[in-house]
Amino acid sequence: MSNFDSCNCLGLLVYVATGVLQPIIIDYLRLHNLLGRKFLLLPTLANVLGMASCGLLASSVTWSNFKTVFRSNAKLRRMIVITATVDLLSGMLLTGGLLLTGGQIFVILYNSCPAWTALLSRFVLKKMLTAAQLLGVILVCSGLILNVVSSQMQLSENETKDNNQVKVGNTQSFLVVIGSITVLLGSLLHSLMFVLSDMSMSTVHQYEEDRSHQENYSSSHAKRNLNSGMSVTGEVWSCCLGSIESIFMMLWVSGGMIIYGFQDASESDIETNTIPWNKSIFGFVALVFVDAVHAGAFFTLLKNLGAVASALLKGVQAIVVIALSSILYCPTEASQCLTLMKAVSAIVVLAGVVTYGYGGRQLKQKREEIEPMNPDSYRLDSCSFDCESRAGSRSQLQ
Repeated sequence: MSNFDSCNCLGLLVYVATGVLQPIIIDYLRLHNLLGRKFLLLPTLANVLGMASCGLLASSVTWSNFKTVFRSNAKLRRMIVITATVDLLSGMLLTGGLLLTGGQIFVILYNSCPAWTALLSRFVLKKMLTAAQLLGVILVCSGLILNVVSSQMQLSENETKDNNQVKVGNTQSFLVVIGSITVLLGSLLHSLMFVLSDMSMSTVHQYEEDRSHQENYSSSHAKRNLNSGMSVTGEVWSCCLGSIESIFMMLWVSGGMIIYGFQDASESDIETNTIPWNKSIFGFVALVFVDAVHAGAFFTLLKNLGAVASALLKGVQAIVVIALSSILYCPTEASQCLTLMKAVSAIVVLAGVVTYGYGGRQLKQKREEIEPMNPDSYRLDSCSFDCESRAGSRSQLQ
């Protein structure tokens, strides 16, 4: 096996492992009351800090080229702010939904990202969908409906077992439904972020081409300039978004802690009133580290991963998270327990994801045959399907 293949295999293992660890760590911190008040959204802060750290992967030449484009392209600056806003909203919704539903339900609903990206690319970018992609979208939507219905039925059954806890059960059931809707909205906005990112990178690429011609460069020189990294790379784009979002989230968390405090004592299961700062800080640092490694692994593999491979990776992550959540947290939280209908819904969603990925691969091959000299025209078919990354790390609750 060559060094290149070895690096790819190692990157795949790191990508899958960190993608599994993200929701598991968040569930552990949540169930042990180490995330403070839910509205603080500490996992979102950890995620955006991980995104910002992706800038360390970019070379000095890449950053120099980006600064040149950034200073001269007002549209790029505007799109960075717009995309960061959409991404921040999606991250806050996804984190809030995860804290309400738990990792098992979250990972199934979050797998709907490819379907929403396909629909958005159809209406926003006017990209046609193949029959396989349409079938994949239908399967994903069907699996999501099954999951929500299963969770509702499971909580209703638990309510009837103890009449003294009906009120508590009704509240938990309501929160899971609200959390599921929140995750779906966050996934939709997350997919929109990928469409906006694709539009922005394409615009920058075209801008550089036009500027090269306007400055009377030769055609060959302009082509060399374009291929030397003048467009925005994934690492730089992730760092820009993450840096903007980190500033907002730091202000959000600091303001919330100053006004309301870190933890609501009435919701704490901790026997003493002492806030476990050491455990909270350690867990948060661990989450930031996992988010950063996940983002780095994603961008390292981005150029080598096709749509089908990405789908299979997302599927592996989903299955492992569902299994581990059921084993680790079922005794503590009923919504984490695995039922037959939940298992079926997960299989249906994963089948839809893989089917959509297969359709995207077919479409890409057809375009390669028709437009062999224009590889950038179908970049979204690979990039959009990797919405797991949250521009690199969303895994947020990637």
